[in-house]
Amino acid sequence: MIDERLASDDRFNRYDRRSISWIPRERATRGAARPFDRDRARATFVQWRATISYARPRLHEQLPSAMTLPEARFWFYAFTSFAAARLRLFGDTSGPVTDDARVQIRAEADRELSTVDLDSTIDVGFVSARLRGVQIRSALFLPLGLLFDVPDLLELMDARPKESAFGSGLACFVVPYLDDAGFERLRGRVESAVERYLREGPQTDTWPGSNAPPEIALYPALHLRPLMPVLFNLVRNGNGLGLDWAGLRGLVLGQPSAPDVLAAGEALPLRFYDARGVREWLAATGEAGLAHAMRHTSDYDYGDTADRIGALGMLGTPATARAMLNLTRRKGFAPHARAWLAAHMDPALPVLVKAAGSRTASGDVAVELLRTHADAGGRGEVERCASAAVRDVVFRVALTAELEWLDAVPKRPKPVPWLYADALPILQLEGRTAGEEQTPAIVEALRASSLTAVDPRLAALRAAAEPRSAEAWALALFRQWLRANAPAADRWAMSVLGTFGGDESVLALVPLIRRWPGEAQHTRAVFGLDVLRTIGSELALTQIAGLAQRLPFAALKKRAAECIEEIALARELSRDRLEDRIVPTLDFTAAGEREFAYRGVTYSIRLNASLAPSLVDPAGRLLRDLPKAEDDAGERAQWVLLKKQLRELANVQRMRLERAMVAQRSWFGDEFTRFVVNHPLVGRLARDLVWIVDSVKGDARFFSIEPGGLLDAGAQAIALSPRAGVRVAHRLEMNEDELARWEQRFAGRAQPFAQLERIAYRLDALERRGSHISRFADASAPETTFTSRLKARGWSRGTVADGGMYGFHSKYFERADVHAVITHDGIVVGYRRPDARVGEIGCTFYRGADFEPSLDHGRLALDDVAPVAISEVIADLAFVFGP
Repeated sequence: MIDERLASDDRFNRYDRRSISWIPRERATRGAARPFDRDRARATFVQWRATISYARPRLHEQLPSAMTLPEARFWFYAFTSFAAARLRLFGDTSGPVTDDARVQIRAEADRELSTVDLDSTIDVGFVSARLRGVQIRSALFLPLGLLFDVPDLLELMDARPKESAFGSGLACFVVPYLDDAGFERLRGRVESAVERYLREGPQTDTWPGSNAPPEIALYPALHLRPLMPVLFNLVRNGNGLGLDWAGLRGLVLGQPSAPDVLAAGEALPLRFYDARGVREWLAATGEAGLAHAMRHTSDYDYGDTADRIGALGMLGTPATARAMLNLTRRKGFAPHARAWLAAHMDPALPVLVKAAGSRTASGDVAVELLRTHADAGGRGEVERCASAAVRDVVFRVALTAELEWLDAVPKRPKPVPWLYADALPILQLEGRTAGEEQTPAIVEALRASSLTAVDPRLAALRAAAEPRSAEAWALALFRQWLRANAPAADRWAMSVLGTFGGDESVLALVPLIRRWPGEAQHTRAVFGLDVLRTIGSELALTQIAGLAQRLPFAALKKRAAECIEEIALARELSRDRLEDRIVPTLDFTAAGEREFAYRGVTYSIRLNASLAPSLVDPAGRLLRDLPKAEDDAGERAQWVLLKKQLRELANVQRMRLERAMVAQRSWFGDEFTRFVVNHPLVGRLARDLVWIVDSVKGDARFFSIEPGGLLDAGAQAIALSPRAGVRVAHRLEMNEDELARWEQRFAGRAQPFAQLERIAYRLDALERRGSHISRFADASAPETTFTSRLKARGWSRGTVADGGMYGFHSKYFERADVHAVITHDGIVVGYRRPDARVGEIGCTFYRGADFEPSLDHGRLALDDVAPVAISEVIADLAFVFGP
């Protein structure tokens, strides 16, 4: 049953309940208007205009609801400036526009916005004439609602009968603020128009696909309940009434009762593309509408998936938890749904316990979440709720400590045509072995397991097995599966590496994961990532981090990054701090040496400053390579693999250190000592860099890592407190004398990347007065060059919206706490246009790690941005547009 008391639920605000027709109307207030700054408004409009068109409606809605009259007039002129300028220059507003014409039109529009008198009043006739050729957007009524009263707006509607946006514009930006007299006057007009339409049909020509007056879209906002079911029946029977998606949503939510809203939404069916729509739906329907909301919330990534999950979870009931568990199987929602379940364990616990007993994908997620909750101190809660069988699965308890099941013959064994049990190595167990005769029982246990829910029999086998023997057995099974073309139905032959595997399995699996997407095996590669995550060793996590940074397949690279983020979240670490902890040592000592046995001779491997290895034989002679022999392929392969690992690790760690310098990321003193100075590999790269320690007094001191300790430019020792902040120094943080001293100190030493010799960029006089870097405004680059070079410099693409387009890239600077945003004229995801060029470049800065590139909210003046962030952004753009 629907609880109509939800209409007054504190979890939903007045805006969420605005379309509910069975509660009294609440008039909205605009608040006080801020002083109007014309230059700021022009800059805001230029930034909006540089945003691709699909994102503009969202930006429109972020304009303030309260404006001075000059500001309202400015935005009216701004929204209509392009069409008006085109009409003045070329005499028409139809047909395509050439690039040269677009430049002329934009210049004319900018000239008008700079010179038009905003203190002069405008009348309805002028507005109607200026709207000629303008594609009217509903947000245009935000300034119009401040400039005109209801009679004038109705006169304007009469002059433009084709415009369906009039209805939605009035509904969103005028009706909520009307006084009672204006509300009733508009209500009478709309009721009369709708009744006439239903009685006589359309009276005027309308836009293609529309055969209704704009008043139709206003009907729900005015709570005109009697005709609502009639209007909805017309829509359901194929007469669209000319309503857009927002109008249809208002029609559904405006039904006369909560059961009618639910029935109308199911019949349409109504879909949800943002968090606001979900909240409005749940405010009207409550828990009864939850299933519909979960089914019909768009999977498309508009950059607000977390907000939509938050809206879907507002009710916080077991039904919500069940729905969230189902959402963990939907790719776009999975990480956010998991986070919601972890944060709302009270309603989720019984749901997860019930699901954990099933062998489904949702059951695997439930087991994983229950284990995490138990590890965080909730073990007692899980034990009280769960049955014995579920406790066995969650806590990996074997059904029996014995291994008699190994000798039992499965009742209905399913044949595995590719498996040759006699070719598998003997599995060494405590007190016994498992060979060919025990293989069918082990295979049955493997089939009953998953990566996150290991069958208790398999858990007992793993506990009793000798690790090297178990890994050798698993690798032999895995390779037989590969030779049989890796049938997907027997994927358990790869999951066995997650159960028994170690670093040898990691090294065998990673090259395959890199190769599989190019062979149309993306799903297999993703599962391989999950296997690496299950192995969970430092080497496995390092390889995942490496795949997240250096992989040509975007989808798999994104999944690897998601794995690292999820692991970091589970360990309550940032991604950077997780990556600090998973860099392998490869068995090197603090002095950068290790031993290597080859054909009965033990060699010493030594590393130089760039982590390139060299060999020293027992007599102390330096060798370029191992001695060659005809039968040394296996041992030599380990040497070749080690060199490759060192080369990859050096590349990844150089990139991490440079990224840390650019973002001005800091380490605590104890972290720096443990994970940088004392690490046998990272520490060698870090020795050729200048570091900085921030004092609690606000001053800073530069130092380097030397054999004698941490020394400043004058060879004085530096003492680090455990909570001191340590960073890779940027040359802009040094004055000329400090820079000269360090250049002299590092003379003849090759740095891992350009630090002391880094080019420093500064703002020019014009840019210092504004809020955007303008020197690249007229630059352009081939689309493929533009995206690949920004990606190489650590920029992330912006939110993908309708049509698969995105219109900005962003990069975060930690110490400055700013996001740099490069806007452009739009790129389509997954559609390469070799001859296309990207232009209309703008670059602005926003405060904070979480940002939304809106018109002016949070945008910073360039004088307020740290010089390091300014220099690095200009350097990146110079690289993008360079030769």
